[in-house]
Amino acid sequence: MRERPFDLGIPLRARGGGYRDAHPLVVSAVRASLGSDQDAWDRFASCPAAYSGPAAWLRLGDLLDADAKGTPWPKAPAGR
Repeated sequence: MRERPFDLGIPLRARGGGYRDAHPLVVSAVRASLGSDQDAWDRFASCPAAYSGPAAWLRLGDLLDADAKGTPWPKAPAGR
């Protein structure tokens, strides 16, 4: 089994604003949701979320559910 970033002491990074470290509560939620499931971590690494545009409005919980369950990515909400 491959090591995951948290096993190596490497912080999860948030995209945008200077690539600062993600908020500790966000890191905790991601780790709790994905656990030791390498496939879920791989899916999370390739998720369609973005820091701008329609995909910026994807909810983290919906993405984590899709990662953990192997279900299709949620659709971005319709524009206003």
